[in-house]
Amino acid sequence: SFNYERIITKNGLVNFAAKIGGFYVPIAQYNDLKIANGSFEVNMLIGRRSHLFTMGFGWAGYYGQWYSEKQQEVRNYGIPTSTFNMHYRFQKPKHSMFFQVGFTSTTLLGFASDDLVEMAIGNAVIYGMDLIFGEKPNFTVPSIGIGYSF
Repeated sequence: SFNYERIITKNGLVNFAAKIGGFYVPIAQYNDLKIANGSFEVNMLIGRRSHLFTMGFGWAGYYGQWYSEKQQEVRNYGIPTSTFNMHYRFQKPKHSMFFQVGFTSTTLLGFASDDLVEMAIGNAVIYGMDLIFGEKPNFTVPSIGIGYSF
């Protein structure tokens, strides 16, 4: 994904930043699959100099489109999510490359489809899990990133 992050405060030990970004991946070999994402996050950066601990939350929307050979039509899907992340970031104070490693946790908030039956089933699963287990479906994945600070 490509992201733009702007540090809003420069208070020394604790700072806050906002990040916006997304991605688009077309995979023609798999039934003309297209996947896109847009995200917004607010991050807290803790540390001095080059070693930072980052923690943030935000929202992301995913869009998928593919051609269903069984139904002989293009199918469209959308999934809104909330995100939480924690990373270690190595970033020199001046303009330079940075590296971060950590994890991102994502919670599904809903399911949209151009087929009303699929949409009803998808949302019944999400909200049914919330009712039964006390939380919506979620997953946590390791994440790494590189970037450049201007």
